[in-house]
Amino acid sequence: MVPIDNYRLRITVGLLVALYTVGLLGLLTPYRPYFLTLTPFTLLLTALLLLAYHTPQRKSLALYCLLAWLIGFGVEVIGVRTGLPFGHYYYGATLGWQLGDVPLIIGLNWLVLTYTVGNILGQLPVHNLIRSLVGAWMLVGLDVLLESLASCLDFWHWPRGVVPLLNYVGWYGVSWGLLMLYYQFDFHVCNRLGRYVYIILLCFFGLLSWLLP
Repeated sequence: MVPIDNYRLRITVGLLVALYTVGLLGLLTPYRPYFLTLTPFTLLLTALLLLAYHTPQRKSLALYCLLAWLIGFGVEVIGVRTGLPFGHYYYGATLGWQLGDVPLIIGLNWLVLTYTVGNILGQLPVHNLIRSLVGAWMLVGLDVLLESLASCLDFWHWPRGVVPLLNYVGWYGVSWGLLMLYYQFDFHVCNRLGRYVYIILLCFFGLLSWLLP
């Protein structure tokens, strides 16, 4: 007999796969603008489901979530105003409500990505520094896919449409810093949904970058 927790995990993974599959297909149709408006809500739902699988729930989790959101959002505000650490860029309307020309949801994006990768690598019997260095590369790899889509989906835009090398250096640095912060907290948990969220995001953006005209 399959334990109830396994059924719950399968249902949740199935829900996310269905959600991102519908989103992928919708973005390939003339109705793309309508599907783009759902982007912030999809990210929010993904984050809520992911964190719901974090057990036991502790104050340290809430503190990390707050710090990751604030740091991620703060770095983006600095980025659009100064060009550091990513280069000069500006946000479109897809990611929703903005404060200081930066979507509020972008901090949640940094939280979801670093939490997911941090949790996956947290099971490896290596030093936290090694985990953070490897995890930062995993996030840069995801950003490479994102950058191929960002402009046409109105996520963010680069002058003359050229993504600078500084962007990837900045992504690596911020990712490494947030992962190091993640490993300072006493989580001691294997979030079984985390690996699936990373795989789903990787497949979603990978397929979209391949299929989108």
